[in-house]
Amino acid sequence: MLAFHLLVAMSWSLPFAPPATKAGFAALLRPNLHKNHIKQVHALVLTTGLSIKNSLLVRILEILSFCGELGYARKLFDSMHKPRVFLWNTLMRGYFRSDLCSEAIAIYCEMHRLAVRPDEFTFPFVLKACSTLVDIWAGMEAHAIVVKLGFDFNNIVGTELVVMYAKFGDPDCADYAFESMGNHRDLVSWNALISAHSQNGRADRALAHFRSMESTGIEPDTITVACVLSSCAYLGCLELGKKLHYRMEQGISHPTPMSKTLF
Repeated sequence: MLAFHLLVAMSWSLPFAPPATKAGFAALLRPNLHKNHIKQVHALVLTTGLSIKNSLLVRILEILSFCGELGYARKLFDSMHKPRVFLWNTLMRGYFRSDLCSEAIAIYCEMHRLAVRPDEFTFPFVLKACSTLVDIWAGMEAHAIVVKLGFDFNNIVGTELVVMYAKFGDPDCADYAFESMGNHRDLVSWNALISAHSQNGRADRALAHFRSMESTGIEPDTITVACVLSSCAYLGCLELGKKLHYRMEQGISHPTPMSKTLF
């Protein structure tokens, strides 16, 4: 089937002179290249014998995934011999960005079945897909593998775990994921934790985490303030709300939407 698509692609007229070298092809392979032209370049890469330069096929797969041509991208992926983990990640990211979360999880499951070892770049998109689908069992299974491989210390993976459990309505598991990050926690992960409690009706815990964040010396941003003001309004903590509002006007950007949260 892929060969048929390549023959069709070769029949189209090229808007550029066919390059003869790997560097020439690499220069053509830009993210804004039209999807039909990507297929033409792929056909030319194969017919010129440059397909042995695997980096060109990798770049074609990346662009196809980026522009949402996932059917063709999957055919190209399946034609590769033992694709490396970052190619699996590329395809998975493409599925997620195209709102095909079930397919993204299916790719991860296929990796597991084929004993392809995931890396720290695999899990953010797996966890995002689980969050979007509210697939609790798949999310918990992914979390178990994260812990087994030691990626729970990674701040990006850990933050996605916190966000996922917030979406699942389980702020206690969000706390656990956050604590597992140890010293790798940053403002983004703190915001995810505070938001997890604020969104799940635990305003008192959201404020407690905000105070803990401040004690570490991390300064809040507009996302932090929005969550905390919402919790202040829920609990009737007028004084804290006023202090945050003052700080917001002194230096934190985007004050207007936040001001409305106070009333």
